[in-house]
Amino acid sequence: MTPYVSIAYSSADGPMAPIVKVLAKVKAAPASTRVESVELIVLHRDRRMYEWEAYATIPLASGS
Repeated sequence: MTPYVSIAYSSADGPMAPIVKVLAKVKAAPASTRVESVELIVLHRDRRMYEWEAYATIPLASGS
């Protein structure tokens, strides 16, 4: 499986205030990483689990 990072996910509309309140309490050290490309994916749950395939890849940085 290819490693990935999700920025956010929501399955329904709802108020933002409770999420902001919880996230305001998070005390985390800063982190950094090099992102060389991003992918637009096609996501589905046909077999009761999330599965995806790359639709487009955009390079962001050189590999050096």
